[in-house]
Amino acid sequence: MGHWNGWGYDYINDENIAWGVDNVKQIMERWGNHPAMYALEPVNEPWWASDMDTLKDYYRRSRAVVRASNPDVLFVFHDAFTTSD
Repeated sequence: MGHWNGWGYDYINDENIAWGVDNVKQIMERWGNHPAMYALEPVNEPWWASDMDTLKDYYRRSRAVVRASNPDVLFVFHDAFTTSD
């Protein structure tokens, strides 16, 4: 997401987030209509200290890419080991 200083993020690297969304797009362009494509999880167990607003935005953007490519593909996400957000 950005530089972690031990207590929080000094900044959020938007280029990294855009890179992640672009990778979801590339996956869906290549495999989105393959008969074996059932679901996509763009992040496996994100860190508990993830910036939740950034993570949620990333999930929303990625989900939009998946749905635009193939609305039958399930979108799977993880709560970053939090339940309060």
